[in-house]
Amino acid sequence: MKKMMAAIALLGSLVACGGGGGDSGPPPIAVSVTPGAVQASSVVGTTPDGMVVELTATLSSTPTTTVYPMIVSTSAAIQTGTTDAIETAPNTWTVRLYSVPTLAVGTYTGTASLKLCKDMQCSSEYPVTGASVSFTFTVVPMPQLTLTTNGVTSTVDAANGYYLMVRNGDSFTLNSDTPMSWDPQGVGASIQQQVVTATSVSGVLVEDAGISGGMVQVFAAPVAAPDFSMRILLNPQ
Repeated sequence: MKKMMAAIALLGSLVACGGGGGDSGPPPIAVSVTPGAVQASSVVGTTPDGMVVELTATLSSTPTTTVYPMIVSTSAAIQTGTTDAIETAPNTWTVRLYSVPTLAVGTYTGTASLKLCKDMQCSSEYPVTGASVSFTFTVVPMPQLTLTTNGVTSTVDAANGYYLMVRNGDSFTLNSDTPMSWDPQGVGASIQQQVVTATSVSGVLVEDAGISGGMVQVFAAPVAAPDFSMRILLNPQ
């Protein structure tokens, strides 16, 4: 399963020594997963490994033999099987939950659980209680951007690396077809008379006096997918 080698490399850290027990066997291991609900968002086709969230799993006791942590879920949106796990403190692990990388546009909700298996095939496992987390994964379309300057509108996309040339002192408008969070940051240049709306940034691009090679970086994230961000460079000619 995915990331199996990473889990194998961690097996040494997941082994502990325990005391004796009675014939009735050890009680179930209580596993507390925090946060109990997680969410992540992205633009379709931009997460080749899937969206990932980190969880903290706290165990009431550590198993006495090798453990193979595995994620299980009835949802097809989750990558199941052996997962990354790092012991950060006694009885405390950091565990990663991954979405399927090929999710189409939409919202996916469900529940995933952590199993503590005794072998790689999980033919036998330690009894646990708790160990569940609810999730919401959101996938949105790639925002469609356009740049208008001097009455000419052009498409802005990855083909030009979001690297835009605007003549020094010219007015421009950067538009999106979907609401965005905009964060313009000047480096040797600035946007004068700046106006920011949910779907646009406009103003006059001005390079700082005595500066050559200044630019304005516009960081933009879809409101519906705040975990995704693009950087658009406005360069005065």
